[in-house]
Amino acid sequence: ATSSAFRSAAGGVDNDKLPSVNCFTPSEVGVEVGSIHDVDAVQRAVHALRECGFVNLKSFFPKSKLQAVLKAFEEFKTNKPDFAQTFRYPVQGEGRIEYMLPFIPPFNNTDAVYTDQRLHDILFELFQGRFKMELQTIITSTPGSGNQRWHQGFQYLFHPEEHLPPYAVVVGVPLVDVTLEMGPTELCPRKNLRFYQGYTCPEESLKLSSSLGDILVFDYKLLHRGPANLSPTQARPMMSLVFSKLFFLNMEPVINRGIPLVQTVHQRLYWEQFYWHPDVVKDMWKV
Repeated sequence: ATSSAFRSAAGGVDNDKLPSVNCFTPSEVGVEVGSIHDVDAVQRAVHALRECGFVNLKSFFPKSKLQAVLKAFEEFKTNKPDFAQTFRYPVQGEGRIEYMLPFIPPFNNTDAVYTDQRLHDILFELFQGRFKMELQTIITSTPGSGNQRWHQGFQYLFHPEEHLPPYAVVVGVPLVDVTLEMGPTELCPRKNLRFYQGYTCPEESLKLSSSLGDILVFDYKLLHRGPANLSPTQARPMMSLVFSKLFFLNMEPVINRGIPLVQTVHQRLYWEQFYWHPDVVKDMWKV
């Protein structure tokens, strides 16, 4: 089956009623979501994700909220260095440092970034059903860091030539203003339908500068990379949140021998927030 066939079968956004998206025009891949259950904005965001493989959500979070996240992250590393070290996470690319965020305040607060209902509206429509947050990290590209290789979040589910609708996305949340010099995430628009082993972006790629509060949502299958940070002084810290349909789990990072078991335990605590749990212990054993 083709990707378009899957889309039409899935219901939700009617692509035939929405105009074709020019994936290289910022105004066409940029969406402002004003409030919870903003149906028009949700439809345009999902349409861009399906057509181009990504959408840029403008001014999505208050600057103060993201500044507080960065401050808490820096304090976590400074005040609990030994504990923080157990959350170091493997990352591709020279000059990059990644930490998984532990299941502790403020990263797991009820108003944390990953709980935003407007974001959940978009994801529920995109996935046509329930989902979970699979992973939450902060990646810092230090001044002078190099290019990552072009890659996808996952290879394929069943076959290298499969064409499937999105089953996972990455939500990139820059924690500072990002100029082109600082190396914002580079995307290969529309290259999100199958496994592109060994590919570089064969056509024109796209990089979007951003103001604090903007976020980038892209298909897990989209060909992308983190470019070099050419700024001599300014680091580029970014939250990276992976959301996926309930059936999917990228097992390779979970069982990576370089990742301590404590990370998996904290990761599971985040997963559990997206599932229903009985109030009575004996009910947990019912099947």
